[in-house]
Amino acid sequence: MNEVAEPIRPAFPWKLEIPAYTEVEYHFPFFIRAIAYLALGLAVLWPRYLFFPMFGIGANPFTLMTMLGTPIVVAFAVLQPVARNALRRLVLLNRLVVCTFLVMLGLRLLSCFTGQEASVSIQSFIRDLPIFLLFAMFSIAFLDNSVRNRFPGLLLALAVVQLLLAILEFSIETSIAGAFELNAIGVGDANALMQIGTARVRDGAYRAQALFGHPIVLGHFAAALVPLAATIFFRRGIGAKLCGGFLILLTMAGAFVSGTRSALMLLAIGMVVFFVMGTRKSSRSAYSRTARIYLVLIVSSIAALLFFDDFSDMLAGRTVAEVGSTQTRQIQFEYSTQAIEAKPIMGYGLGNGIQYSGIINGFGQQTLDNFFLSIALDTGLVGLGSFLLFSILAIGTGVTAIGRTWEAERYQAAALLAFYVVLFIGHAVQSIVDTLSFELIVLPWMMNAGRNLLIFNVRAWK
Repeated sequence: MNEVAEPIRPAFPWKLEIPAYTEVEYHFPFFIRAIAYLALGLAVLWPRYLFFPMFGIGANPFTLMTMLGTPIVVAFAVLQPVARNALRRLVLLNRLVVCTFLVMLGLRLLSCFTGQEASVSIQSFIRDLPIFLLFAMFSIAFLDNSVRNRFPGLLLALAVVQLLLAILEFSIETSIAGAFELNAIGVGDANALMQIGTARVRDGAYRAQALFGHPIVLGHFAAALVPLAATIFFRRGIGAKLCGGFLILLTMAGAFVSGTRSALMLLAIGMVVFFVMGTRKSSRSAYSRTARIYLVLIVSSIAALLFFDDFSDMLAGRTVAEVGSTQTRQIQFEYSTQAIEAKPIMGYGLGNGIQYSGIINGFGQQTLDNFFLSIALDTGLVGLGSFLLFSILAIGTGVTAIGRTWEAERYQAAALLAFYVVLFIGHAVQSIVDTLSFELIVLPWMMNAGRNLLIFNVRAWK
């Protein structure tokens, strides 16, 4: 087999030996691919609040699949020579992202022992660990090009189920969790489970949440998917146009029925990112690319000017309930900044920070509607800095992926970058970690993108 030389731009200034690759046909065994598919399906469809009594803190199919499946996938990659060299190359090419991820996870663990209540922090760390393990599982799974190629379509297919449930829930004005008493089955905080099972109405309008734990999660998830749905619409053929048009309408409807202000703004941001980055390094002339980028920016600027007052009203709140929600977030911000000033370095420990800044809602549950503040309270400014650095590097990885992907999947790469950006910005108005799991699944797709990386069914590594 002939080695194929290819220049690699190192992420660090010093040199590292990166394995060469040779052309050969290769696929992961079916059980490895099945683990990834099941983990993705459960991540999208399984209600995260539905835990069963197990190990003292509760477990569900999603956490079990992730906790048990990740070691199996990692063990296979380590023991199988071809997969091991492929993984080594992937890590070396993305070492800044991987190292920052490990630092971020290490700081979360360290905060368990430097914070206020170690027992609460350890429980929080174990509860959230399956979400972080998704990064390792899919970094390996996406080395197989068949898994990676199926991912966008499979994500959309799973999302269709959630969005149809959301529309059904909106039409009957009854919570899915409450209708099937899912919140009564699970274990956990009684006030939180009661809130999940209660119909959510704001200013007389129902807010759907489908199988997610909050309407905001549904709204952000749906808004993030609109660019990916648009990639289907832009394909050739009447069938693709009809399917793509249906998916665009469905995802936009999902954002609407969530009754979430932020979802509509994030939808606009996602589409701008998609169109601007999708034209990057396309086969069209440089003049055509530049013209399309300027057209998007001009249209966006005009829209911002025309609808500035509407956007301002939306941010401040157009109704009594929305104004109250905005004021609640302002109070949470004031309490949080005061608490952070008291323990700025390492914070109060995982799960403890909310006690110093959260506001008790009508269900007796403490809430803090800002994931960035939650990280700063729990793990300090050091932890927040590591998360922001990781996210910036992840977005940079997505930008780079667009430039090195094949022409046919460039718009997919732009859509998944927009997906990541939308969910990342959405952390500013909610602190539910469900959306983080989708970010940690999409990021490995972008890390594996492009000709410079191993695609198993095209090449294998020496």
